[in-house]
Parts: sequence; C-alpha cells; structure tokens
Amino acid sequence: MRRAWVIAQFLLAGNVFLFGQTSTVSIASVTNSASGAAAIESGSWVSIYGTGLATSTRAWQSSDFVGTALPTTIDNVSVLIDGKNAAIAYVSPGQLNVQAPADAATGAVPVVVKSLNGTATSTVTLQNYSPAFFTFQAKYVTALHNSDGVLVAPAGYLGSSIASRPAQPGESIQIYATGLGPTTPAMPIGQLVSAPAPIANLSQLKVTVGGIAATVQYAGLVAPGEYQINLLVPPGANGDQAIVATISGASSQAAVFLPIENAATGTIAVTLSPANKTILVGATLPLTFKVANTTNQAVNWQVNGLAGGNGTVGTVSAAGVYTAPLMLPPYPVVTVYAISQQSPTAQAIVTVNLQNAVPVVTTVTPTTLNPGSATITVTGSGFAKGAVVYLAGVAQPTTVVSNTLITVTANVVMPVGRLAAVKVTNPNPGTATSVPVSVPVRVAVENMPYTDAVRFLQKTTWGPTPQNVVDLQTMGQQAWLAAQFAQPASTWPDPDSTTENVTRIQTAFWNVALTGSDQLRQRAAFALSQIMVVSAYKDTTFEQMVSYQRLMGQYAFDTYRNALAATTLNPAMGDYLDMVNNNMATGTTSANENYARESMQLFTLGLVQLDSMGNVVMVNGSTVPEYDQPTVAEMAKVMTGWTYGETPGFASLWTNMPYYFSPMIAFENHHDTTAKTFNFPIPCTIAPGGTAESDLSAALDCIFQQTNVAPNAAFRLIQRFVESSPSSAYVARVASAFQMSGGNMQSVLTALLTDPEAQAEGTGKLAEPILYATGLLRELNATITAPDALTAQGTAMGQTPLTPASVFSFFLPGYVIPNLTPTTIAPEFQALNASTALARANFAYRVATNGISSGIVVNLSNLTDLANNPSDLVEALNQALFRGEMDPNVRAILLTAASASTSLTSRVRSALYAAAASPQYEVQQ
Repeated sequence: MRRAWVIAQFLLAGNVFLFGQTSTVSIASVTNSASGAAAIESGSWVSIYGTGLATSTRAWQSSDFVGTALPTTIDNVSVLIDGKNAAIAYVSPGQLNVQAPADAATGAVPVVVKSLNGTATSTVTLQNYSPAFFTFQAKYVTALHNSDGVLVAPAGYLGSSIASRPAQPGESIQIYATGLGPTTPAMPIGQLVSAPAPIANLSQLKVTVGGIAATVQYAGLVAPGEYQINLLVPPGANGDQAIVATISGASSQAAVFLPIENAATGTIAVTLSPANKTILVGATLPLTFKVANTTNQAVNWQVNGLAGGNGTVGTVSAAGVYTAPLMLPPYPVVTVYAISQQSPTAQAIVTVNLQNAVPVVTTVTPTTLNPGSATITVTGSGFAKGAVVYLAGVAQPTTVVSNTLITVTANVVMPVGRLAAVKVTNPNPGTATSVPVSVPVRVAVENMPYTDAVRFLQKTTWGPTPQNVVDLQTMGQQAWLAAQFAQPASTWPDPDSTTENVTRIQTAFWNVALTGSDQLRQRAAFALSQIMVVSAYKDTTFEQMVSYQRLMGQYAFDTYRNALAATTLNPAMGDYLDMVNNNMATGTTSANENYARESMQLFTLGLVQLDSMGNVVMVNGSTVPEYDQPTVAEMAKVMTGWTYGETPGFASLWTNMPYYFSPMIAFENHHDTTAKTFNFPIPCTIAPGGTAESDLSAALDCIFQQTNVAPNAAFRLIQRFVESSPSSAYVARVASAFQMSGGNMQSVLTALLTDPEAQAEGTGKLAEPILYATGLLRELNATITAPDALTAQGTAMGQTPLTPASVFSFFLPGYVIPNLTPTTIAPEFQALNASTALARANFAYRVATNGISSGIVVNLSNLTDLANNPSDLVEALNQALFRGEMDPNVRAILLTAASASTSLTSRVRSALYAAAASPQYEVQQ
C-alpha cells in the first residue's frame, strides 16, 4: 500500500508542464493524466492544461485533507466536472491534476475551473472505462518487479541512483494504471483507499505484451485513481514490446512499452503452480515447483515476504505444502514465494485466496438452557473472527475466543416447542453456517408441570404463548389467577360515526384476544357473551357492539347478578331483545316479552327444574317447568319504561334517540306499576306502585333466589371454558361455589378452572373456530400487526366474531352429535361440517405457510433450523401443540411428512400443517 502511494505521487508529479504566469484563466485541453487522451472515467486522474489556472504551484499536503477525504480546493482553486466537485492533487498556473468525481453519465460533460483569476470552461468525454497506463518519460509503462520492487526499465535507464532492469518472460511484475472501472467491494471516489480492492470485472481485463496475451494474476485499486495489475510476462523477444490493456471494449494508449530481456541460455529460473487458488482456512494446498537449468532443486519459501510464513498468514513446508492459518488474516489474499537457493534472484510466486471455513458446532454448554440471561459456551471448529451465534433464530452477542471456542452472553427467550436451535454463521469471505444443534429450554424451578400448565392455559387464555407457559410455571396456578384477576380490562376503539359497521370492531376483537394482557378476563367476557347473547346480525353498528364488548369485559370478574343487571340495561341488548322503548300495556297492546323470556330461559334459569348437580328433575317420568307463560308475561311488565340514555347535548324524552355509551334510563309514566306475580319454585310477588328500577331489582332478586341459577350458570360456564359435557359432580362443585359466593365470578372461575375434572385426561371439547385460530397463532408466537384477515377465516370455519346466529349463540348448548352412541353433548360440533372442516385444514395450511396476510407472521426460523433433524422438528411440534403428549400415530405421520423433502422449508410446512390439522390438536383435552 505504501509502495502504491509513493508511485502515485511520483506519477502525478512526473507529468507536470509549466506555463507562464498570467492574470486571466483559460483552458487549453482536458486529458487523461496517464494517456493524454481526451477521454476519462469516474475516479481516473485528469490533467487540465491552460493559462491562469492557479496563482500558486504546489501539490496537496496533509493540511488540505479532511479525514480520509481528498481535498477539493487548493489555494482557492476548485474544479467541477459535470457539475460535481473533483478532488485536486496538484495546482499551477499552467496545469491542474484532479480526480474525476463519481458520475454515471457518458459522453461530453462540462469542465469548470474556478480560481482567483476567474472562471474557465471546457468539455471532456466521460466513459464507463478509460484504461491507461502510467508511464515515465512518455515511453515505458510504470512497472515494478514483484520479487524485489525494482523498477522495470532498461538497466541504468534512470541513472545510477535508481535501480532498474528489464522484465523477464515468466516473471511476475506489478503495473500501474488508471481507468479500470468499479471494484468489489466498491471504494468511494474522492477518498483515500483504506485497503486494496479487486476490480469488479477481472475476467474482462486483457493485457498483451508484444501482441501476446499475458496472464493477469490480480487487478485492483491501491490508491486514489490508481490500479495495480499483477501479471506474468509472456514469452517474447528482447527489446521494447508494446503493452496494451483492454477492458469492456476500451483500450489503453498506444506507444507504451515494456522492456524485455530473456535470460541467457542456462539461466536459473523457478516455476510454481497452481496459481490463484482459493482454499479454506486450516486447509492445505500442495504446490508444484521446478528450478530450471540447475541440479539444485532446493528453494526457500516465503509467505507475504516472511520466511516460511507464520500463524497469521499461513505456513509452507519444505516440500511446498502451504497450510492456511486457522483464522483469516486481515487481508485474505496471500502470496507464496519459491526462491532458488542456487540463485536467489530466480524466484516464482503464486497468490492464494483464503476463505473462512464451514463452522461445526460440537457442544453447547449448558446442555439445558433456562429463560433469562445466560452465558453459553459453544465448542467446535472453523469459527472465524466476526462469527455470530444464533439461538432459536436470533443473533446473540458473540465473542470468538478461538477457532474452536465461542462464548455468548444471551437473553434466553422460551422458543416455540421448548427446543432452541444453536448455529454459528461465519462472515465473508466464504460465509457459511453450521448445522444447527438443538438444546432444550426449560423453566429452572417449576411450580407447575409443563403439561398441566399448557392444559390450564388452553382453558384460561386465547392460547398459551411460550412466555405465558413460563410465567405460569414460575408463578404457580393461584398466583397466576390472582395476577389475571388484577389485570384491568383491555380498551376498545371508539366508533368513527353512528353508522359505522362492525368490521373494525371485529378486527379489534382479534387484537384484544391475540395480544391483550387480560387473557382470562377476555375469555370470561367471551363466555358471558355466549350466554347473554347480543349479535351483530341485528345490532349491525360499531357503536352498538363496542358498548356491549366493553360491558362484558367490565363485569367479567364481578358477580353474575351484577353482570346480568348491567346487561339488562345495556342499550345494545335493549335493541337486540327489544327491551328498549318497551311501553307498558294499553287496552290494545301488551308489553314485549322477548327480553323477559330469554333472560330467564337462556341467561339464568333454564326451562325445567334442575337439582343442585344440574340434573333435570323428573316427576312421574316428566320434566317440571321452571316457570310458566303467565310468569313470562308478568316479567315483561317489569321490563317496561326503559329507553336509551340521554345523548349529550340533547334533552331527554320518551323515546330518546339511540345512544350506546350509558345505560338505558327509565320513564316512570311508561312503566307498568301494577303488581307482578312470578310462579317460580320459590314464588315471588312485587307489590304495586314500584318504580322501573325497584321492580327490576326485585325481579332479579327473585330470579337469583331460585336454585336453578347456580347449576345452570355452572353448566354453561364449564362448557365455555373446559368441556362440552361435564359430569354432574363437577357441575355441583362449581354450582356450590356460585351459591356460596353469591355468584362472584372470580370465585366461580377459580372453582371451575382448578377442579380436578378440569385438569383430568379425557375431558375436553372441540376447539371452536375462533379459539382454534387464536390458539394456534399464540402457541406459534405469531407476530400480529393487522389481524383483520382473520374475520373471513373465522367465518369460513363457521364462527364470525360478534355475530352468533341466534339468541342461543353460535351453537346450541345442548347440541348432540347425530347418530353417535352413546348420546354425546358437544355444542361446538354443530359448527362442523364438510365445508368448515376443510376451512379449518386450509387455515392450518395458511398458518404453516404464512399465507393468511402480511399482518400475521409466524417466525419459522427456529423450526426451520430444527428441521435439519426431522425428529427435533417433530419433538418441537409435540411440545408446542400437544403439551408433550403427542399420540405415537401422529408422531409417525409427522416424521414421514418432515422427512419427505430435502427442503427445510418444505419439512416445516408439511409437518406443521399435518400437526395443526390433526384431530388430536383440534380437540382440546
């Protein structure tokens, strides 16, 4: 590099012509500094000749530089080529030497010189390539002998102070030129060159000497605008031989010569091969050498000028076997010299390109990782400087201690499937990645076994993410429940207008389910909304459904009675079941019975009497009604006199305009104040003269006195959280908790979710479509930025968010699978048919291929790494989707799917698709 810089200064200073001093500025010509031709390229050196170009004479000096940037102004002289600043190396009144700036233009471009004497303009031709040799005395190409750096010229040509000798055929020389085009890596024009950079189109560079093609060993940028060409001198006659370089159709200047002098017959010469080979670090390259015209075949070896080489650049044995270093040297191209011991001036060289090895991981310590900060040790071979360790697809802070040892300071995050792939990637040159090694990741101290934790979270969340499982295993069941009960409700967006449809609130539903921290609250709200149903089939606006969703979240952990009271006065429910603007009976009309009937039949009591275990009471072989039609009519009277809450800015009157952000309000003159009698198992009577509010409170008190409420609510809630057909004993235990706590939802949910039957094998239900979708995405730790596409997916699978088909919700609570013995209650199967079953399989495929939308992405990098070993991939899916309890038949199917392709991506897609579409996964047990 130092040699190249000295040559550059010599060349630029050596082509200077002095003109007389003048007070006006003009340009006589603009030429390539090396060739004198009126054609230049970006980055080449340019000479501008004229008068009055500067008021001083000097070359650049260190004070002119700013960092590594070449100066663009010297002594008030600046040059623009095609409107861009050119770097300036030399100024004088008659000549300027500048570097052409980066420019994609071709053809004639303007040249502007500004100095204290004024401004002058001219033009020059800009080409993609403008090859030209630097010369001395306008005859000989500037070249050095590679072996010792002596100038290539006739002996004594420059006097005794500068050593020189002609080139010999077969030897390697260095030639200096400009205009050879871009490099790899690209080097910025107008900057010092920090390291040699090979030209991008080496294969297109041709050099002839005396008309004979020379072997170009290397060509690259070594100084600003200056290229070095290493070539082997071809056979040729003694004397001056014309040398020409051609690249991409452009040729260097004519009448440039290389002096040749063949060795006298019998002169000792060394040959060495192969040349320009590429090998990996740590590898060996046998070299073949021969010393001609002597019986002494002994040679001395050097690597980059070091006798025998060393551990940094590699070593070469006496037999000529080059051994690359274990790690790359700073510059990954080394030169190996074979020097005749008989005649040290006889020598040959080859260049060797080094690349990083393919890393191999042997061990990872610790052998089991725990979530949190960890120091990890990786042993193996072929580790390069700058290597990076990936843990479960994520790059980690890496320290390369040696080519066999790496340490990592990692923040271990629980991966999908509890198996983390560990791999090492070496940088360029020769970038390569090791075969991954799988390492288990486990919670250090488990307060709950993994299988139990996942089963519990499948019932209490919208799907257990890997971190959810870690939290539960760490905290324990009771602490986790307490933390969830303390979580505030997720927020819901406001409507854009009173007419906005439900599309955006459906998207918000997915967002809350998939990303909300109040998982249990929202599952409880979802359960309540499937009992106290309001549907967007009728309530079609955003504002109706958002008021209802907020209410469900607000009361999810309150008492069941308070939830029912609030639901009763919710204007969205008022619309859906016709209680809003329900006027007292007149001589020709009667009160609307819709809400009165459904609130008893579906929300609280049911149709027939139940015992404390939820069993139907039979008398003489028949069921016993819980209430009669007169009771419905009496309850309808209670539900009169209510209208929408007052819209801000408008007076309140019967009937108010629709307003959904406060409870309905009563107008007593529209409320039926007569006495009401309810024929329940525990009869009740409301005295006449009551208000709408007092009558409603008394009616709810009466309903909640009935023994049916607790087992009926317990059965419905168990269905929504745990299983389709719970045992009578399970219902009784939850009903008892309901009764003892006054319907406190936290107490009820705790009893329901921690009951032995809730965590027993063999109980469960088909995952309803919404929970199937959210569960799969959360278990795979999907990144959700825009879940709107899920609404159509849910619809195809038979369940559109916020849009149950009837007051019975998405499916009948007592639905029985047809033609199945024994009779089996399984509500979710009502939504399963040939079309929806295919849609579920399609959904599984879209998840496995990231084909739902760009707003829903599953990071499959860790699973893809694990797919190098199909057994590791299947085990990760076993842990992620099956709680570690995968059926052997399912495992065999997945192994076959994962082994059917050599493509890692295809392995993951096939195995994940088969797993997510399997009956064992779709039925939550």
